Amino acid sequence: MSYRLKLTITISLLIAISFGIGGTLMITTSFNATLKQETQSALSSFESVQNMLYLLNSLGDQSDYESLADALSQMETQGLGRWQALTLKNSEEELFRSGSAELLNYSLPVPAPDQCSYLPVADDQGHGLIVRSLISAGETDLQLQARFDVSHIYEIRAAQQKQYFIVYIAVVFF
Repeated sequence: MSYRLKLTITISLLIAISFGIGGTLMITTSFNATLKQETQSALSSFESVQNMLYLLNSLGDQSDYESLADALSQMETQGLGRWQALTLKNSEEELFRSGSAELLNYSLPVPAPDQCSYLPVADDQGHGLIVRSLISAGETDLQLQARFDVSHIYEIRAAQQKQYFIVYIAVVFF
């Protein structure tokens, strides 16, 4: 094999490897940034619900959980809730539930009152973000837990990877 051919093959392999690593890093960086942004958006939406419940609870009788459930129901009816599933419970009963209970069947650490904890999950329903908080309501704490769907981000990443693979193969053969 001539020196020129060896040099051409070596340079071609280096370009292919560099292109592969660069494209993979670009897709991964884009995905992580989008996932972080979507997580912040879900947490912001959750905090809005949480703040609305605080406000209603402070304005009315702190043991009148029916008004809290009604407010959540109205939010859902008007399309203001971005959640895939949501539940509001006190120590004795479930006060409100939207969506399937299976979507919320995850154990999260119990956050301090007025704080929230979250957990990214993947299951048969797709990818989601489970968020949980405790809301002080007089003598008792209410547990608010929601699931937000983030499957579309993973679908976009899969489409980008597929498209990139096709381009990568074409560049390598070229």
